[in-house]
Amino acid sequence: GSTSQALCEYFCTRNRFLFVAKHFPLELADSIPTSHFYKKGELDHLYRSLLHAVQKMSTCQDAATVKQVLQDLRARLPEYLGDVATYMFFSHLEVLLGLRKIRVGIYDHAGHFAGGGQRYVAEMADHMQDRYDVGYIFNNDVELKEYKEWFDLNLDKCSMKIIKIPFFEDRNRYTADEGMVLGERTNPFDIISKETLNYDIFINANMLGKVNPLSAVSIFICHFPDQERTRFFAVDKYDHLVINGDYTGEWVKRRWNMEPTTKLYPPVNMYNPLSNPDDKEKIILSVSRFEISGSKKQVEMINTFAEMVRQYPEETRDWKLMLVGGSTPGNTYIEAVEEAIARANCNIEYKANAAVSEIKDYYRRASIFWHACGLDEERPERVEHFGMTTVEAMQNCCVPIVIDGGGQREIVEHGDCGFRFSNLEELMALSLTVMGDRHHCRRMAERAYRRSGLFNRKVFRENLDKLLAEAELNLLGHDVLPRPTASEAA
Repeated sequence: GSTSQALCEYFCTRNRFLFVAKHFPLELADSIPTSHFYKKGELDHLYRSLLHAVQKMSTCQDAATVKQVLQDLRARLPEYLGDVATYMFFSHLEVLLGLRKIRVGIYDHAGHFAGGGQRYVAEMADHMQDRYDVGYIFNNDVELKEYKEWFDLNLDKCSMKIIKIPFFEDRNRYTADEGMVLGERTNPFDIISKETLNYDIFINANMLGKVNPLSAVSIFICHFPDQERTRFFAVDKYDHLVINGDYTGEWVKRRWNMEPTTKLYPPVNMYNPLSNPDDKEKIILSVSRFEISGSKKQVEMINTFAEMVRQYPEETRDWKLMLVGGSTPGNTYIEAVEEAIARANCNIEYKANAAVSEIKDYYRRASIFWHACGLDEERPERVEHFGMTTVEAMQNCCVPIVIDGGGQREIVEHGDCGFRFSNLEELMALSLTVMGDRHHCRRMAERAYRRSGLFNRKVFRENLDKLLAEAELNLLGHDVLPRPTASEAA
């Protein structure tokens, strides 16, 4: 069939380059324009074959010859591959020849937040920093030492650089919002795209879909496809599309018409060795970022707790609601939270930007965990995409009572290791059930703890290693073989 012929042509052309590199290296550059790959416009195959040809040449030719051939290629390749691909070629070659470590660039446009998405990729960086040269790219002033306080992760071996984006600087926007990029003639994120050339593996950490990757290997981390496919959409240019769970994967297919390549559950690692289901206080805990939009529903939880106290004073005696989460300067939603607490006039506290040690202690003490992101929401992006803090609570023997939607359905099995609610009346009723039966609460907390093991750091790192092995293979190893036709695949 046509694929058999394509394979034959592929190997004949590739092997010709290898033969020339071994026996007639000074003719390597001259052999490019007459090659089948160049004539057919199969530049990816040409690029790959030349890499391996130079690698072969370096093992069997003297240094002077190798130097001369590289100089010839540097002069001639822009004509055949273009300037960008030529730049990538020689950078790629440094890795292939073992001259340096693989460089990994992580771009997080929201890296100044202490959020779940930031923890997710920081865990990746922590795992990679001994193996690769890892560098963060931020748009805002932030220091990696803050990640130690936020996430209890030491990223001292990672470098960082801050690249301001003029489009957002001119508009006094603290965080880059790709939704603002509408009719512009040029892509404001091209400044980041250009930076990706400095890395072998580029990781787009926080769903910014307008960054075109120019690295040899690229990974797009998607916690949810917030934006539609619009102008400058570039997610389909990435080699790997990583999702955090089935809910996100479903919407990637619907909204972007793309198939995710990898499902990588978030790495939840908030175990407190002092947590014990027999040593819990009468605390209901919520851990979620205080979003300016109010999407995490802290005010609604305050009002629900106040109503519980009003209607069931005996059942709620000595119980407290504790709200913990990250925030940013000038966050007006904090004012709404404070006003709601004042109106409630009962045992409710909140703490913004608590250190990880404090959060672990809240988990140790709390009996019940509430999560309401997605309540009364019709837009899928406003429902909790996964819910790392729910797993954190389960790791510390808290009983989760969470919204029945989004990623929470993957985490909490209703009636077994916690409960899921659809409205505030159900939240109240389910909470009162758990509060009134300490024995049942204890058994459910134990099951929640066991269930949380599916989403911990160990599982994450095992699956991350599989992804990185594939990325390294793309970078260093395999042939780019012709794909079979549809009829042959069938």
